[in-house]
Amino acid sequence: MKQVLTDTSRLCLVLLDDHEASRTALVLRLRRHGRLAVVGDTSDPEAAVRLVRAHRPHAVLVDTMRGDRRGLEAVARLAALEPAVRPAIVVHVASRRLGDWPEACAAGADEIVLKGFSADALAEQLAPVVRRVLAPERWPVL
Repeated sequence: MKQVLTDTSRLCLVLLDDHEASRTALVLRLRRHGRLAVVGDTSDPEAAVRLVRAHRPHAVLVDTMRGDRRGLEAVARLAALEPAVRPAIVVHVASRRLGDWPEACAAGADEIVLKGFSADALAEQLAPVVRRVLAPERWPVL
């Protein structure tokens, strides 16, 4: 089943972050942006997989800096989704520690980006990842 978007000019995202205040602030910031659309957000990895299945976003931003290591488990579960559903998986962290990227990459992440960038900068970082990971019929027109 192919993804059908009603607004192909926006990059659709799901956010997975266990810090509610950070997640809420990011959702508000991104929802005001013309090229990004947040279709779901959660602190629960299982709920993130359900949101991805329901909304078929282009990308999911995953905060893996969790004390319970469930962020990396979520990356692995998202990476295992069938190609028609699987989004670009982008690890979204406050700071890069030496082991972050190899662990995230081994779990199936497609990219790592730092938190704190403007919505414009985030859109610029996400667009090539989405085009690299998703089949052309799933690309947004950006």
